[in-house]
Amino acid sequence: MKLNRKSFLKRLGMGTLAATGFALLAQSSQAKDLLEKSDHELKLGLASYSLRKFELGQVIVMTKRLGLKHLALKDMQMPLDSKPELIKSIAAKIRAAGIDLIVLSLFSFASIQAQTTKPETPCACCTEAHRQFDFWLGDWEAYVGDKLGGTNKIVMLQDSCIIQENWVSASGVYTGTSYNYYNTQSKTWHQTWVDNQGGSLELSGSFKAGRMVLQSKELTNAQGQLAINRISWTPNADGTVRQHWEVSTDKGRLWTTVFDGLYKQKQDAKTQK
Repeated sequence: MKLNRKSFLKRLGMGTLAATGFALLAQSSQAKDLLEKSDHELKLGLASYSLRKFELGQVIVMTKRLGLKHLALKDMQMPLDSKPELIKSIAAKIRAAGIDLIVLSLFSFASIQAQTTKPETPCACCTEAHRQFDFWLGDWEAYVGDKLGGTNKIVMLQDSCIIQENWVSASGVYTGTSYNYYNTQSKTWHQTWVDNQGGSLELSGSFKAGRMVLQSKELTNAQGQLAINRISWTPNADGTVRQHWEVSTDKGRLWTTVFDGLYKQKQDAKTQK
């Protein structure tokens, strides 16, 4: 008799229910008789997804109690990002219990492939417009005159689609983060700033005349006035960057400077002292 999983389940008369309780058939006398009479080796095992709420040690104990010798381990017990050392340790633990680790979940392999395979498409954010703010990237010290105002680490995220700012004041008390990105539909730059004091600011604008200029809508300031914030970043020939923050309370006719800082790369700042 040629025996496979389908004919085995059919002979047992389990139908659809057999699929969920398949591992329990290992101790069935009817199952053993069928296996002994068959000329085909059918291996009974357990997919650990059935025990997804249990830890690996418990899965091993339950597998042994069922009299099973084969275990298909899913990513519930072995996370997809497991390091090689952990994988070897888990495999050794299973084999030490007399159980054969026959396969990892096919779903896990598919997930791993999806996470590690680069899409075969060109960089979506590598256009000239997307790279207009790259001059701000770096690990900076910001000076107001000769005084250190703070440090600012500017990094690129999400396959070059986001520029992230990480500001820390010289005292270390005030910190903030901004996300900067180019919108291809509106062809404008946007910045979203949030700080550790609960403050936030939304800016938009463009790179023109050799500098990045971003501006807010009219917002009510601490004095109850409607104010517009305008911040510009200008790359200098010596590699420094000027950041100039201005505020207008008369719809942009007059502007008052609230911050005028010079960014120096940390290494350059040290050599100049």
